[in-house]
Amino acid sequence: MKTENLIDLLAAGGAPEAGVARRAALWPLLSAVLVSGAILLSTLGPRADLPQAGLLPAFWLKLAFCFALAGAGWLAVKRLARPGAAVSALPWLVGAPIVLLWLLAAATLLQADPATRAQLFLGSTWRYCPTLITLMSLPVFAAALHVMRGLAPTRLRLAGAAAGLAAGAMAAAVYCLHCPEASVVFVGFWYLLGMVIPAAIGAVIGPKVLASRMVRDYVQKLYAPAASRGVRRASRIPIPRGRGSPNLRSVTGAALYPGAMEFETRRAAFLLY
Repeated sequence: MKTENLIDLLAAGGAPEAGVARRAALWPLLSAVLVSGAILLSTLGPRADLPQAGLLPAFWLKLAFCFALAGAGWLAVKRLARPGAAVSALPWLVGAPIVLLWLLAAATLLQADPATRAQLFLGSTWRYCPTLITLMSLPVFAAALHVMRGLAPTRLRLAGAAAGLAAGAMAAAVYCLHCPEASVVFVGFWYLLGMVIPAAIGAVIGPKVLASRMVRDYVQKLYAPAASRGVRRASRIPIPRGRGSPNLRSVTGAALYPGAMEFETRRAAFLLY
């Protein structure tokens, strides 16, 4: 059976109702964001001058950049979690905040004194800023992958990357409460790097982590019925010897041999991905 048949199957009856899915997805994600915030407050703590920083436009610009990418990332997660959803606008939604911030960063560098440009780019926390954002994104990242596994993503690499980007952007927004940096040049590179790292991890592990439901439905709803029909037919005829016998044995194996279903699941995952 081809992958297109599996996609049609999931699109027809494999997805929960929209309201139920939305409520089921909200609580794990919200809980993960709270966990990331609790980790920040209990380990790093908020910046000492947070009330004063909240009066500066640079603080809100940094926060707006993180929330814009988080919103674009979550929209990408929502679209990529269901087969057939429109995704043509997603690159523009993700790229627009980045391009706008980079243009502002370029203008800032052009207007700055050459002696201060390195400080604008490096700040004082460049060595660990991306690492901290990546680490704080892990609870949200895990929750996003958990939610997507319960839906029906078909573009698994893109779906994993979207989950990582959304988690990294939300973690960066939480990290704003601690980070003392205010330069848009710093935010446009080091904050973005902290978001790109979990996105890259998601692109790598997405096909493995998110394929479980597709493969399970493939084996149980499409492969197993065909195997059962093959067993009933094969029970009435001898298994021929020769070039055709391996294929017939593979068709009947899911029902004839103990543990064969797990084997066929793994084989289906290998063939699909």
